[in-house]
Amino acid sequence: MTDYIKREDVINVIRQMGTLIPHQNGLDYGDPMQGLIIPLDAIYEINSISTADVRENVRGKWIADDEDLEWGNPLIRYRCSKCKERPLFDNKEYEFILTKFCPYCGAEMKGVKHGR
Repeated sequence: MTDYIKREDVINVIRQMGTLIPHQNGLDYGDPMQGLIIPLDAIYEINSISTADVRENVRGKWIADDEDLEWGNPLIRYRCSKCKERPLFDNKEYEFILTKFCPYCGAEMKGVKHGR
């Protein structure tokens, strides 16, 4: 599995390391300046790396409306547990479409939660 990290986090780590970083190329470190790179050079190189197209993995559930459950409403309304928006509604079938992803926030829906 490929690991993805935030570019900003890597740059912050480099900035915290100080002004000089040893370069791991097997050079003779007898000379204190030989084989060292300046963090600004590293930051420049990090910024030049192309980015991957990834999205944050957000999970949620479709939550049934408590009042509908209590009153025995035949049409139970749902909300996304992350953004609180309602799912799409099929007027022809007269029901909510509980999709695998919330159409508003993109959260991956892992089931349905009835009640609080």
